[in-house]
Amino acid sequence: MAVLAQPFDLQSPLTEIDMLRAQQREKSAEIMALKNELDNRRCRLQTMETVHEELNAFKTDAEKQKMVRAADILAMEKDFQQLSKRHDRLMNVKDSVKEKNRLLEERISQMSVENPTKLSKVLKEKSLLVQQLNKSVAKTKLKLKNLETVYSQKLFEVENNSELERAKLLQSVHTRTKYELKKKIDSAKTEMEVNQKALKEAVMERKKNEEENFRRRDLLIKQRYEAERRTEELCQQIKEVKADRMQHEKDYLEVKKKYMTIKGGFIFLVGAPQANDSNYKVEQPGQIQKCRFSLDENCEQLNMSLSTEPTKNQWLGVTLLSEKKKTEASVIVCAHRFHVGTYFSGVCHILENDLTGPQKFLTNVRGDHTEYGSSQTGTSAVFVPSGKNVQTFGVGAPGVLNWRGTIYSKVIAFIGGDTTTKESKLGDEIKANSFVGYSITTGQFDSKGNYYATGAPRSNGTGQVLLVSHRKPKMVYLEHNALKTLSGDQFGSSFGYSVVAVDLNKDGYHDLIVGAPFYQHPKKGGAIYIYMGVPNGEMNENTVPIKILSRTMNELECHTLGCEHGRFGAALANADDLNQDGYEDLLVGAPYEGDGAVYVFHGSKDGIVEKPTQRIAASNLQHHSFKAFGSSFATGMDIDKNGYPDVLVGAFESDSLALLLSRPVLTLASNIKLSPKSIDLKAAKTCPSNIPAKHCITVKLCLKYTATITLSETPEIKYTIIAERFDPKVIHSRALFHNEKSAPSFEITGTIKLKSKGNEFCATDYAFLQSSFRDKLSPIKFQFSYKLKGKPLNRNNKLPQINAFPILDLTTAEETTEIKEIDIQKECGVDNVCQSDLSLTAIPLNATLDPVTKRYVLSSKDSSSLLIRFTVTNSKEPAYDTKLNLKVPENVIYQGVDYGESKQPVECSSKKNDVIVCDRLGNPFLSKTELTFIVKLVIQDAKPTNFLSLEVNLTTISEEQTPEDNQVDIAFEMLIITDIQVTGQSSPEQVVYTGNALGESAMKNEDDIGPVVSHIYDVYNKGSGTVPQSKLTIEWPYELASDEDHGKHLLYLLQPPKVEEGKVTCRHPTIINPASIKDNPNSILRLPRSFVSLFSSFYCTHSLQTSVFQPFIYATVTTTYVYM
Repeated sequence: MAVLAQPFDLQSPLTEIDMLRAQQREKSAEIMALKNELDNRRCRLQTMETVHEELNAFKTDAEKQKMVRAADILAMEKDFQQLSKRHDRLMNVKDSVKEKNRLLEERISQMSVENPTKLSKVLKEKSLLVQQLNKSVAKTKLKLKNLETVYSQKLFEVENNSELERAKLLQSVHTRTKYELKKKIDSAKTEMEVNQKALKEAVMERKKNEEENFRRRDLLIKQRYEAERRTEELCQQIKEVKADRMQHEKDYLEVKKKYMTIKGGFIFLVGAPQANDSNYKVEQPGQIQKCRFSLDENCEQLNMSLSTEPTKNQWLGVTLLSEKKKTEASVIVCAHRFHVGTYFSGVCHILENDLTGPQKFLTNVRGDHTEYGSSQTGTSAVFVPSGKNVQTFGVGAPGVLNWRGTIYSKVIAFIGGDTTTKESKLGDEIKANSFVGYSITTGQFDSKGNYYATGAPRSNGTGQVLLVSHRKPKMVYLEHNALKTLSGDQFGSSFGYSVVAVDLNKDGYHDLIVGAPFYQHPKKGGAIYIYMGVPNGEMNENTVPIKILSRTMNELECHTLGCEHGRFGAALANADDLNQDGYEDLLVGAPYEGDGAVYVFHGSKDGIVEKPTQRIAASNLQHHSFKAFGSSFATGMDIDKNGYPDVLVGAFESDSLALLLSRPVLTLASNIKLSPKSIDLKAAKTCPSNIPAKHCITVKLCLKYTATITLSETPEIKYTIIAERFDPKVIHSRALFHNEKSAPSFEITGTIKLKSKGNEFCATDYAFLQSSFRDKLSPIKFQFSYKLKGKPLNRNNKLPQINAFPILDLTTAEETTEIKEIDIQKECGVDNVCQSDLSLTAIPLNATLDPVTKRYVLSSKDSSSLLIRFTVTNSKEPAYDTKLNLKVPENVIYQGVDYGESKQPVECSSKKNDVIVCDRLGNPFLSKTELTFIVKLVIQDAKPTNFLSLEVNLTTISEEQTPEDNQVDIAFEMLIITDIQVTGQSSPEQVVYTGNALGESAMKNEDDIGPVVSHIYDVYNKGSGTVPQSKLTIEWPYELASDEDHGKHLLYLLQPPKVEEGKVTCRHPTIINPASIKDNPNSILRLPRSFVSLFSSFYCTHSLQTSVFQPFIYATVTTTYVYM
């Protein structure tokens, strides 16, 4: 069962192979240099051809501009001639009128003396003539005004063409003298001649440039022929180099056979603590497996002479490590369950560089388990950087003193063989069963020196980490200060289960990472704590760590992987600099997250990047089945010599390990240019002729990469650009990409080949604005994302050439994203930030304000509609996307809008049942602008107690300066005006008393009493308002007045009132048929008698709970009496 994998570098004598490889690399470098030279020459040739095409295009544009300007001058001359002719005619008419007026005045003066009667007649003629002249003058003025309008439009068109000479020429239209007009025309002609002369000079210069371009093109063609010749020579050289390479490979194979017996290079040492060893008679002593860097060889047992006889289940290989980056490095192999008698004291063996000559490091076995009997030395170990010929390492012994635990520091001198051992001296605050020494690492964590950091996962219930100083040579014990104890924050989390030192931010001080794999949190299992190194101070109990929990999962994934039991942080390792960015990286194992997973965290100038860069799950490694993947790590070696450190990952439950080769990392840099710098919506068309739109945006994306190695293949970057729709709040994009092969879309993709390292390569796309959109204030944003195109990595019996499979250096695996934006020009000052100042007033037109209640009173007699006049003003910069929102009760319905007062179209609609939005108030709503419109509302089912409240507010996407005057609340009280009418009729209308008189006791049925009379009452509501509740009271002569309790019956009520129509409830007294007279439909009517009567009554109500008494609705009630 493999629990740890460790690479080890043997010193190999394959010097001849190295020489052959060096020669091969030199030849490969020469070939690459020749290829780069050929690519550069081809690139220069393409550049010259592009310049030639641009010169031809410039010539064509200049000729077109010349023709347009000449046509404009001719049109202006014609317009000026027509204007001068009209001016002359007007002057002639004016002179004629003056002459006629003078003659008329003379005639009037003459006639006033000769004939006064005739004078009055002439004066009338004069008035008529004056009227005619006035009409003629008015028509002439109108024509002049039209002419001025025409020339104003012409001036506006010329100004838009941005030509100063034409603008100055058109301004002269407003001068009314013919001399000045001609003078301006002459000036324009002169200037046109100057421009023509300049144009001729430009054409001559263009011809010279063309000749120079032709000469340069001929030179380039010659260079191209020379390059092709050189290419042929290079191809021939490449063939020769390939032949040499094949010969070198043959020589290499011969040398490999020659040194096959040495079998040098990298080997992996793998601990198998529960394996059997045929060399010993005891059961499962454990063994060390030796594995080579090859896919066609299996691991084999490392035969070594142990300094002590192994014991049963001693777990040899539970701890296994070698010192990194040191040629005389040794290997530590520990068996923490090695026992002497009945006590598990533990033992560590130190192997030399050639894996021979073991030394024994064994604690003194003193006393029982309450002392040093069950120390379990070797549960953890760490090498300490030390000088030449000296080796220092620390070893954990968690079973010392009734499992309180301790650590030992051992120094071995290679010359003389001297050894010294020191034990940590702990205070009484560390209790039994703390397991000090369960994990161990070393580093300089603060400015006070170097420390061992050892985990005590059961100390204090939560787990603790102790910082123990080991840099004072004269110390007899390893010193520990109680203040330098770091504690976990959750009971049972096993804080300190694993520890490792990593310099994440490259400040020269180690950062301490502590694992707490049993930390519990909903849908999470395990945590790590990062204590950043303290350059100016001490790391102690007050140091606040960065806590990172295991990743967040959804319900299904958490259940599938058993996320709460994943043990994130059970194994930690310093991964060195995986991406070669200058910062050390961190590996975190979660061996029980499914079948296990490994997380990669990058370092940076700010410390750890809290989001893992990569998650490698056992399920992703499909060529083998792993269990407990990520339970151990081995790092610090570049196995395939590609310049990037590699990683070995142990999976002890499946007796296997995985070698993860680091792929080369490309650092991608982008240069994005959006043109124009801002969009002018009033400008002329900026799109190319092949795009049927007015405003276009040129999107130029340039990419380059850097890497620490030379790639064997040209990397290709697939890019995706999304216009605005990457934001989930955006439903419709204002910009679309033009695509020759498909319909316009908000998204476009492409590929850029990065042909050489450090050089930019570009791609250009065009986006155009849609013809209409509301948001003219916020910038248009583009999201750029990149992904490295690569071929699949196929597994076979050969190790892959990993440099052919690069990845991007990104925070998310193999993809990156950035956002650029382009502003829309606004009439909002130099800062292009619109600061509006809107104000709102709302006045009901058909309601009266009550000065006491401050409510508007609306009468149903006048109307069931509500008219509100809204006035919106803006005193500062334009307000974009201005909307008026009106919140109304549910029984208020939007009917329409009238904007006739302002002549500005306003559109309103009911977005919800209770919200009305008027969203065409001007986009933008310009400064010094006022807009007035009337909204008509209909009130349904109004009641007398109905109080209506309307909430109105203005919104804009500009920066509103005074939002407090953008909202108004209006309160209404409904005044119901009604007209209720009651009509009645009697059936029959009159009766006759007949028959014999009987006393009450003698009356048994209706025939004994008298005629039957029925009264019918109709109730009408002819008003405009609704009456929610009404009451009808009916009184009738019931009996004669008497000194007794009751007099003689008059109208005897035989049955309760009957409701013929309408939802009505009648309540009546208990005097209905008190004598229990039987009804008889064939009763005889009797003659009436005169009497004095008492009146009784009952009433009928129409209830709120059943319905409302709406206008023009009636109810009918019928009562039946008998005259007695």
